Amino acid sequence: HDTLPETHEEWMEGATFNEGSWWPHWQAWMTDNGYVDTDPKKMVPARQPGEGELTVIEPAPGRYVRMTIPEVLGEIPSST
Repeated sequence: HDTLPETHEEWMEGATFNEGSWWPHWQAWMTDNGYVDTDPKKMVPARQPGEGELTVIEPAPGRYVRMTIPEVLGEIPSST
């Protein structure tokens, strides 16, 4: 795409912060483009953590998001 900025700094300068989650926008895009069956009988509701058979392992976002690649690969002990 020839209109993209050349550096991430240039991209950040032109970026706009949007409050909230991007998931509703993604859901709308998926639905508008035919990737989601909007028949309520076919849609599966989101699971609520702590309800049902599965137990919550740890609160979101979880330790893994703070791990470095060397920690994941076991090259250095985890700092979490």
